[in-house]
Amino acid sequence: MWVALDGESPVGFVSTSLPIPMLVDGGLLLKVTALCVDRRMRRSGIGRALLNRVKAYAAQSAVSTIELSSAKHAQRAAAHAFYPHYGFYDASNESVVYRMKVTS
Repeated sequence: MWVALDGESPVGFVSTSLPIPMLVDGGLLLKVTALCVDRRMRRSGIGRALLNRVKAYAAQSAVSTIELSSAKHAQRAAAHAFYPHYGFYDASNESVVYRMKVTS
């Protein structure tokens, strides 16, 4: 996890999985598990700086692919517009996501 600070105040963070072997394509996959920037600080380069740090870590770790997912909510429209500008592409036609709720 990496945290962006404004002085001593946190204004954003990004977290990732550990590199995961990709069985079909080979190489290593790094999943961005969370990316959050303080609403008041958005569009100031913090998200880009955090993803730059992830990209540097991926390069140092011989990762071939970085993946992130983002919920399909209207509130996420700005994020969905940002990711392709950063270099991500929409891979929703490449896989299907299945989930299972865990109950006790």
